Amino acid sequence: MYTFDSSITEDVLVIRLSDPELIEDNANRNLGAALLEQVDQVKNGKFLLDCAVVNFMTSSMVGQVVMLQKRCQAKNIALKLCRLSPAVHDIFETLRINTLIEIHADHVAALDAFGKSASPTNIADESVDINSLQEAANNGDRNAQFELGQAFEAGRSVDQDFDQALIWYNKAGSQGHTESQYVLGMWHAFGIHLQPNYDEALRWYSKAAEQGHAGAQFIMGMSHSFGLAVPQDHGMAFQWYRRAAEIGDADAQRQLAVSYFEGNGVSQDSTQAVKWFIKASQQGLADAQFALGSCYLHGEGIEKDREQAIDWYRAAAQQGHQDAQVTLDRIDSH
Repeated sequence: MYTFDSSITEDVLVIRLSDPELIEDNANRNLGAALLEQVDQVKNGKFLLDCAVVNFMTSSMVGQVVMLQKRCQAKNIALKLCRLSPAVHDIFETLRINTLIEIHADHVAALDAFGKSASPTNIADESVDINSLQEAANNGDRNAQFELGQAFEAGRSVDQDFDQALIWYNKAGSQGHTESQYVLGMWHAFGIHLQPNYDEALRWYSKAAEQGHAGAQFIMGMSHSFGLAVPQDHGMAFQWYRRAAEIGDADAQRQLAVSYFEGNGVSQDSTQAVKWFIKASQQGLADAQFALGSCYLHGEGIEKDREQAIDWYRAAAQQGHQDAQVTLDRIDSH
């Protein structure tokens, strides 16, 4: 059984996970349930999950963290994570959990962020006309079905109920509702109130991707890049990244740039790589800003420009990108 320690620091409930590998599904579910119980112990709307000792976690544990975030959001509690290992951080970025939950390098940064952050929006307080929504959903309105799923997921005008949320997302997704399909892909991939099922996740992601959902297209690209539930195929990955990149997905733009830079699934082309690094960097993606800085510094795909390199390294470093900060320090020392 996985365990944790709890304490109060500067009016923040701090939970420190105790196990280096969170890989057993049943133990992950038990840990997730115990963490959900801790939500009721939060007194000041501030919850910090410290993952310092965790070297690796499977998607089922990622799903438990997502469920914790949803419970906190329903109760107007700010949840933040800190001290993720590089491997866990990569998992969260790949699965885009970093877009749902604030992640900080250390305790100091996380505690400081609690002081600066505005109070989270209490989704449960955003009332909806649940009777009208229920009637429309029962009559087959797929948009109402999706909204009803959201209401049950967030506990908005109804008690939070993941079973009901799943029922309505399935109804809407089966009628071709793109966002429901994407949500279902996420729930199956992360094991949110379900056993993780990558084949089922990919089925729903694929449906959403074919309808033009950029996030699903990015996930399809990642699935083909790493051989997740499909054979590894860099050519297919490139095609999906390009579709998502062309409609503005910053993560896909960065991955497309990497594909061009490394020649994965496409002929190597540093000039095209820089083009897409620029697009992602202009959207504020720190990893792309760091890569673009390196291109300028070394003259790869673009003319050397030390000042431009420093500007992009600085932009990434200001977002907490550690490699960018190290590079800036090295440049300053010469």
